[in-house]
Amino acid sequence: MSDNVPILLYHSVSDAPSNESADYTVTPADFERHLDAIVERGLHCMTVSDYLDARDAGTLPTDKQVALITFDDGYLDFVETCLPMLAARKLPSTMYITTGWMSDTSSRQAGPSDPMMAFKQLADLEDAKVEIGAHSHAHLQMDTLSAKHSYDELTRSKALLEDSLGHPIRSFAYPHGYNSHRIRKQVRQAGYDSATAVRNAFSPIEDNPLRLARLMLMRDTTVADVEQWLDGHLAPVASRFESPKTTGWRAYRRAKAILSGKPGSAYL
Repeated sequence: MSDNVPILLYHSVSDAPSNESADYTVTPADFERHLDAIVERGLHCMTVSDYLDARDAGTLPTDKQVALITFDDGYLDFVETCLPMLAARKLPSTMYITTGWMSDTSSRQAGPSDPMMAFKQLADLEDAKVEIGAHSHAHLQMDTLSAKHSYDELTRSKALLEDSLGHPIRSFAYPHGYNSHRIRKQVRQAGYDSATAVRNAFSPIEDNPLRLARLMLMRDTTVADVEQWLDGHLAPVASRFESPKTTGWRAYRRAKAILSGKPGSAYL
């Protein structure tokens, strides 16, 4: 078994996405082929929290490669399309919910026009081996926000999900993948055990649990690309250190947000 784990990141799975989500959407036919590739390779799928618990306890399987399937935002097509395919193959997954985009939220935030899930659907997802995590309330670039604003995004989404489900929410996913040392510290203070980024790399066994690397599925990601990821190829292994490019890009985005008076978001 390789110590480098492919953590797949999906958004919408649809044949008819909105213009806002089209670039981040894969078709149902391709998604089914991805799942078949996982099953054919005998990969051991886990939720994010189960994976980290096993990693910390030293009980990860030694005879099978581990793979994680994650989703961001809470598109309704997860319930209608993805869940039946996952359930048929008994594959667990983790869904990160943007609480301000839920169809039955009392405080709707600017976002894509695609149909979204409702809070009342979440308990049934957990019964189907889907871990529910938080993905903030308004889907803003967390590292461009003031400390007060970013902490509110972390705690508000967590509280809404916990009120709906009746138990602690353990994992968080950074909107757009953006994070920083300050944000990661707040994630821990807010009571999360883990957080996932993007980074488009394999997550090494020693990966920071507050900055887990994921491989993002895009409209132009081919089935062959995914098969190579599952075989341990075509992507780098995430580094422990942040690159100067990432640091510089954060400084630019933060300066832009301050000058414009708006937090970073594709929807504002």
